[in-house]
Amino acid sequence: MASGAQTSSSAFAPFLIESRFVGRVWGFNDLRPWYDRVAGSDPATPGREAGQPIGEVWLTGDECRVATGPHAGKTLAELFVEAPQAMLGCGASLPGANEPASGLSYLFAAAGSARLMGSGSEPIELPSRGIVAVPATSPAFTVENLDGLDLIRISPRWPGTAQ
Repeated sequence: MASGAQTSSSAFAPFLIESRFVGRVWGFNDLRPWYDRVAGSDPATPGREAGQPIGEVWLTGDECRVATGPHAGKTLAELFVEAPQAMLGCGASLPGANEPASGLSYLFAAAGSARLMGSGSEPIELPSRGIVAVPATSPAFTVENLDGLDLIRISPRWPGTAQ
């Protein structure tokens, strides 16, 4: 990315995040039924070349990639650097600040599946165990229950801050 490039702080539609599966010696070779993932089945799994089982699943780590929308392929770290206010809200602080992030939340499908639909953006298919980022500037959207959905909304909080 070119130095000094800035992503507009206009509305960011919700987007699906690709979970990152990390090889670790203490892990498991087969994560089913939680995830449709078997160690060694994906060349993008870190640690795969060493034959390690999958020991960690990062749902929202800096190295997780955006899977849908205009920012698909970027890491969450890249997106937060490019557009912190669009992701976190008007009072957003840059990384390293002592202020809590406000406005960003995640939707995690603990069971079942869903479809997120909003005006001006493509529908997002949220599979079971999938996670969607909902930036602070997201336009309104609806969630359609496709298959026994158990949806959890996660709002990041700093330790010691009230809800």
